[in-house]
Amino acid sequence: MTFQEVQRKARFGHRDWLFWRGRDGGERFQQRSAQAVKNALLDIGTQGRFSLLSASTGIPMRMGWRDGIRMIRNARVGC
Repeated sequence: MTFQEVQRKARFGHRDWLFWRGRDGGERFQQRSAQAVKNALLDIGTQGRFSLLSASTGIPMRMGWRDGIRMIRNARVGC
């Protein structure tokens, strides 16, 4: 899957997507969920970054470890 395909899926599918570069250098894409955030955090480590492609704006936002932990906690509560 390419970044352009993910942008199209986010825009027309009305779902947020996560993408990051793994430790092996390969690109990873997953629909936003608590499990996807956990996968991204485990793959990038504490000093890495991942991006969230928002379905509403289409603008990728760079996020770090703390943002990922916050997203997981919010998902547990139901936000």
